[in-house]
Amino acid sequence: MSGPLDHVSKRAEMLRQGLGPFWDFLMDPELGKLRQDADVLDLSLGNPMEPALPEVVAALQDHTTPRTPDWFGYMSGHADSQAAVAASLKDWRGLDFSGPDILMTNGAFGAIAASLYGLVDAGEEVVYFSPHWFNYEAMVLNAGAVPVRVDLTPDTFDLDAEALAAAMTPRTRMVVVNSPHNPTGRVFPEDQLRAVVSVLEDASLVQGRPIWLLCDEPYSRLVFDDRPFPSASNLYAHSLIAYSYGKVIMIPGERLGWLALNPAMPEKAAVREALMLGIVNGGFLFPHAVGQRAMGTLEGMSLDIPALQAKRDRLAQALDGNAYRMLVPEGTFYALIRLPTDDDQTFCRDLARKGLILLPGSICAAHGHARISLLATAEQLDHAAQLMNEAV
Repeated sequence: MSGPLDHVSKRAEMLRQGLGPFWDFLMDPELGKLRQDADVLDLSLGNPMEPALPEVVAALQDHTTPRTPDWFGYMSGHADSQAAVAASLKDWRGLDFSGPDILMTNGAFGAIAASLYGLVDAGEEVVYFSPHWFNYEAMVLNAGAVPVRVDLTPDTFDLDAEALAAAMTPRTRMVVVNSPHNPTGRVFPEDQLRAVVSVLEDASLVQGRPIWLLCDEPYSRLVFDDRPFPSASNLYAHSLIAYSYGKVIMIPGERLGWLALNPAMPEKAAVREALMLGIVNGGFLFPHAVGQRAMGTLEGMSLDIPALQAKRDRLAQALDGNAYRMLVPEGTFYALIRLPTDDDQTFCRDLARKGLILLPGSICAAHGHARISLLATAEQLDHAAQLMNEAV
């Protein structure tokens, strides 16, 4: 007798294993039922909890009105929006970006996928730092490549350049640096980024070809305490930036983002073509036509960062400091919290039954922790802290 797995591809099972604990969490029937309960507060993922910004709604509505017969036609790149993004990025990052350096993508998710499809061959290695965003492994596997995890330093979650150097092999093709970092909220300082770039430069010389640096930066405008945001893309010519509007203006379901090529990249024309092929053949990973046309207007908009920072501080003060240790995030809209037990899965499941769903840290290789979204209202965060304090 054949079983269920005999009817699906080996790739599907590989991706299932790559997503691992996150897929179990997402598909868990008990948690699914709890999510349908209006009295249960779900702060496990980065979904909006408050109405969209009026100016964002107005921009999308305005660009829904067609001006030309082909307004809703196939679109690989809207030149005016690309130019607007490039100009904004040039002012922000200080690099000489131009419109063709910007590839429109289906969120940062699409930008990462296009980078893998266009620049990494089957069997080559892609290195990322851990704790990590839970989709990296599956995405690398889907591209036929080999995922390699390098741990951040314990407790402080700093970039570890020595550990990265030890992980480099002749098959290393790409390194991913995610800052501000999900799930820890770290904004990696420039000295740590320079150390990572130094490793890449040395390894590239040994290989005789450049190792790509993918700067995964969808939270780069969500930085707290007026701290600067350094990007490794400013330090390394063979770098790309993946960005998403879903984070900064809270429209994740609209799937709007871009992939930027470092203007100093020597092989930029060939790389751009390879990335475009990755976008097209990866499933036409461009944003929808309305979103592309609206990007130039949306560029520079942001949710209220001081209000988000105030909610971060409110939660930190409300949690029982004897039971929990919150790693105060420097950016993103998540906080990583050390739990009073190493068994974060059981703790979070018990907490869900009491009315609060958090993301168990082990899903992101942050064992003994839980990740909480700060996108809730202040009152909802107060309620979350109350439930957590009552659980210990």
